[in-house]
Amino acid sequence: MLQTTTVHECDHCGHMETVNAEDSVTTQQGGGHGTDRQFWRVQLVMDFGSRSQYGAHVGASAYWCRKCCEKFGLSGSNRKDPEQPAPPTFDEILREMIREEVESASAG
Repeated sequence: MLQTTTVHECDHCGHMETVNAEDSVTTQQGGGHGTDRQFWRVQLVMDFGSRSQYGAHVGASAYWCRKCCEKFGLSGSNRKDPEQPAPPTFDEILREMIREEVESASAG
C-alpha cells in the first residue's frame, strides 16, 4: 500500500515537520499529534474599503509553524504566559514580512 507523506516547512524559522496520512487521520480523530505540529498560511491583506472597486488585495503571504505564529501573537490562543515579552506590533510584523520578501526576491 502506498503511503502519502507531506513535509511542511516554516517560511519564518525553517522548522520542518513530516506528516504521513496516518498521522493526519489520527489527529483529526482527536488523538495522536496535537496542535503543536500545525502550520498556517499568514497573509497581509490590504482592504481598500467597501466603496472601492478594487476590494481586498493579498500582499505578502507566508507559511508559518505554530511556534512562530504564537511568537508574533497570531495563533488566536487564549493562553497568556506572563514571562513572555509583549507581542510584536503590527509595524514589526509588517517589517519582518517585507524583509523576508526582499530577501527571497534578491536570492532568486
